[in-house]
Amino acid sequence: MPRLPDTDLATGHALAERLRDSVATLPIALAPRADIRVTLSSGVARREPGLAAEQAAADTDRGMD
Repeated sequence: MPRLPDTDLATGHALAERLRDSVATLPIALAPRADIRVTLSSGVARREPGLAAEQAAADTDRGMD
């Protein structure tokens, strides 16, 4: 899980969207003339001071439901 210290939520969302777009447009060759495309889902959350990284990750996962 990437962590982006000193990054606000808007910038985090923009970066996640750019990454999603990049992955979606990247063909993956399985065999000659057999490309597939994949998608990516991500979550962005702000980690409050004192909150454990594991709890922040769990909060982010719950936000994707």
